[in-house]
Amino acid sequence: MKKKNVHIITQFETAVIKGLQDAGIVDLSQLQQLGVAVSGGADSLSLLFSLAHIAKQFSFSLSVITIDHRIRSEEESSGDALFVRDCCSRLQRDGFPVACVIKTLAAGEVAECAAARKKGIEEAARFLRYQAFEQFVADNGLPYICLAHTQNDQLETLLMRFIQGSPSSGILPSRSVFVRPLLAITRVEIEAYLLELHQSWRTDSTNTDNQYLRNRIRNVLVPCLNDNFTGWQHAVLSGAQRCKQDESFFDTEVQGSLLEVVQRKTEHSLCLNASLFYIYPDAIKRRILFWAFTAIGCEERVPFSTVCAVLRWEVSQIQKITFSDIVIALDGATIFIEKHTKTATQCSFFAILYGKEDFADLHLDADYLQYIIRVGFPCCLRTRQVDDVVMTADGSFRALNDIYASWHVPDAQRDTILVVQELYTQEQRICCVCGKLAGYEDWIVK
Repeated sequence: MKKKNVHIITQFETAVIKGLQDAGIVDLSQLQQLGVAVSGGADSLSLLFSLAHIAKQFSFSLSVITIDHRIRSEEESSGDALFVRDCCSRLQRDGFPVACVIKTLAAGEVAECAAARKKGIEEAARFLRYQAFEQFVADNGLPYICLAHTQNDQLETLLMRFIQGSPSSGILPSRSVFVRPLLAITRVEIEAYLLELHQSWRTDSTNTDNQYLRNRIRNVLVPCLNDNFTGWQHAVLSGAQRCKQDESFFDTEVQGSLLEVVQRKTEHSLCLNASLFYIYPDAIKRRILFWAFTAIGCEERVPFSTVCAVLRWEVSQIQKITFSDIVIALDGATIFIEKHTKTATQCSFFAILYGKEDFADLHLDADYLQYIIRVGFPCCLRTRQVDDVVMTADGSFRALNDIYASWHVPDAQRDTILVVQELYTQEQRICCVCGKLAGYEDWIVK
């Protein structure tokens, strides 16, 4: 057997330590345990073996999770998981502090998730994978879990975002509990490290399927750039670094702006002061809108053309635009942004209504319209929230839950009573509690 090149091994593991430090894990001697996600491919195998050596050096334990998505053939998918388990068992026998868990998704779970989220199989697999990672972290009390994104992944992501019209600073070294120690390490360095360890790896057959954009970038665009544009990698990474510096500045500016323009926020909606919003430069306004979409739970990328349309609105106009389940409307001096819900459930219901046509879309009892007309459009029809209060006859305020208690409404029934909230005033009061339709009294603010 060929003698190992200790220099290559040491150099790689030193680079992984630096990657951990760049991600915020500065003092490895303070760690007691660390998580790592391993698929069986070269990238994650190099992460597993390097972290095993580092864990032994700094006396912390390594908890490994591998996911069997069951979206490829059973032989390939379960084979990858068993391969990772066998690697971990071998490391254990050699004295490394490594333990492995296989998480197997239910048959058809990824396809069902893709249908429910109205997105592709790859996105659904990623969604379920990250859910499993977060649960693994919580179950094991892990401070972090390491993911095997590399410099090659970073370059592919930057190219993909550029092609999609969304230039960005790329994959972050850390986000929440997720850390990425390999972001400065190339695939060539990874394979060299594994070859020095005499360690094989698994190859995902879907990596050659060019129906996926990332695969087309990896298999078609990157080889073309390598053949024709020397040094393109450095140029793209440098551009991303400059973009990151710019975004850091804009993040600070946007946070200050949000304090001024956000008038009210609930879980799935918010209101912006339009008069103040339209004073800001377009670069700030655009970022406020994207922040708002994220804040109300939008999971789809809202088109840039939609955002530009909102930027062109004037405060004196009445405007409304819809994308997917997101509704953006301007009325007077207020911009309403809502993740639209058109199905009432006993536990939660929320809808912003801009006219009678919106009410018709909800398919609710027509008797609710009398309450809405009393308040006027636009208004919000919803179930209770924890801190809701309602004005009394003497001008003071009373907690909505206290009113329900005085009506002797059982807890289980309180979320069936809808309230109507005004949106066109600064106070945005609850003006009607629609109790009569549930067999109780009405509470109407005069």
